[in-house]
Amino acid sequence: MLVRMASMTDVGKKRSLNEDVIGEYANGGLYLVCDGMGGQAAGDLASAVAVETIINYIKLIKNENFSSLRPELKGFSLSSNACNLVEAIRLANRRIFRLAVKYPYLRGMGTTVVSVLLDGNNICIAHVGDSRIYRVRKGKIERVTQDHSWVNELLQDREINEEEAKNFKQKNVITRALGTKQTVRVDIKMEPIFNNDLFILCSDGLTAVVEDEEIYRTVVESKGDINLLCGRLIGLANEKGGPDNISIEVLMLKNDEKGIVNRKSNFSEPVITIPEEDGEVLQIEDELLAKMYSESDDEKIGVLVNKKKRWQNPLFFSGIVLVFSFLMVIIVLLCKNPEKKEVKKVSFTKEEIIFGKVKIDTVPSGSIVFVDGLKSLKRTPAELSLPERREKPYKITLKRIDYKDKSINVFIVANDEIKIYETLVPQAQINFVLGFEKELPLDAEIYIDNQRLSLDIEQLRVIQTKDLAEGNHSIKVKKGDEVLWMKTFSLALDQVKSVVIE
Repeated sequence: MLVRMASMTDVGKKRSLNEDVIGEYANGGLYLVCDGMGGQAAGDLASAVAVETIINYIKLIKNENFSSLRPELKGFSLSSNACNLVEAIRLANRRIFRLAVKYPYLRGMGTTVVSVLLDGNNICIAHVGDSRIYRVRKGKIERVTQDHSWVNELLQDREINEEEAKNFKQKNVITRALGTKQTVRVDIKMEPIFNNDLFILCSDGLTAVVEDEEIYRTVVESKGDINLLCGRLIGLANEKGGPDNISIEVLMLKNDEKGIVNRKSNFSEPVITIPEEDGEVLQIEDELLAKMYSESDDEKIGVLVNKKKRWQNPLFFSGIVLVFSFLMVIIVLLCKNPEKKEVKKVSFTKEEIIFGKVKIDTVPSGSIVFVDGLKSLKRTPAELSLPERREKPYKITLKRIDYKDKSINVFIVANDEIKIYETLVPQAQINFVLGFEKELPLDAEIYIDNQRLSLDIEQLRVIQTKDLAEGNHSIKVKKGDEVLWMKTFSLALDQVKSVVIE
């Protein structure tokens, strides 16, 4: 099998940080793209950890001394390689979640993943989230993944049409991601490879602004030059505003007369959704991670944030210039006035206009400090030396100031018996928690502000969302047109609000 691969990533026009990470392990036939989320809560770290963990596991599983344990995957019609890919994605989810629990300033981080693993004359395709894989074959382009997003679920349920989906205000709300929960559902499928198949793995920085037909037209215009194709697709997304990071990985599969055959059928296996892990599997995953990574690996995890060298990152230059400027001014001031200045302790909620030496120690640990809108190298608690200037003082701003480090105990009860007890660790900016204390009809549906939530009533769970604005909201439980339960509530930005269906 001959594989040609090209990839390219771009920060886009609106973002200052690229949270996408592209990965490959060519010897193992593994290719993947991850789109981190969480902003200052280290979305770039989540995507980097996911890529590193998935690749490492696929490498190690080939070692005779590193055996796989997959008790519940035996019930699915999956090849050995497909099982390996599912396990790798689950381990990435588990590792990101554990890091977020261990380090409070990382809470809220997560990532999508789209991945392919070549398996003889077949290809394994697995994904979580709304990044996509396209296949171009015999003059047609087709999505081979389904977005795990709220807008796509509404489309699938025919509650909105394609035109309404384009203008949907919460298109970025995804229903699955790695790292946001301790367990994850993975979609995987197997399909045969055709000669001259072209696969495009991409983040939603491309698909949010570029239509499928435009992607296909660009493929045709690139005339088999996959490096040119990557560049043109990124250019097209940026021409349309570049609202997000854009990452593209293109695979072209060629017949080497020994592997891939010319097939006459378009047959492909249906998508299999692997359910969330149970407690036994989570324990196995923890054991596997303990073999793969030590405690010191967690402490050094910051080096995985970006595979690009530091000097390739424009923020690195900005940081150096800012620090150098501070040092020079401080040296000048010390020479003029050797007396030690008193440190001013600051406690604020949004922003302060200040100068001189400032110690920030009364806000949540891990908040990012911005000086005049520029990100400093400091996280709280922090001490800054700001030179006095006559024209204007400095504006100091903290991000994630609404984060509150606390746990919520939620009892989920059915038939007067406690079925589940969970301690939820709120993620950054989560402001709504929904729990259930009664059994609901299997065909019941949950609505918030008349928008239906995607929820499996058979599995009583706690819903967490961070997408509600300040103000008044309503929640309903409906069976058909009948309203079984209704309640109104209000939210403030810094609240973690609990609403219980009783």
